[in-house]
Amino acid sequence: MRFSDLGIRAKLYLGFGAVVFIMAALLGSSYLNFTSLSQANGWNIHT
Repeated sequence: MRFSDLGIRAKLYLGFGAVVFIMAALLGSSYLNFTSLSQANGWNIHT
C-alpha cells in the first residue's frame, strides 16, 4: 500500500500523529535540557 493510495482521512490522521510525535519529542528534549541546566545552576550556587 502506497501513501498515495490512502484516503484524505488517513493522511490527515498520519499528519496529525506526526506533528504530535514531533511535539512530544521536542518537549522531552526541552525538559531534559532544562533539568540539566537547573542542576548545573545548583552546583554553581553551591560552590
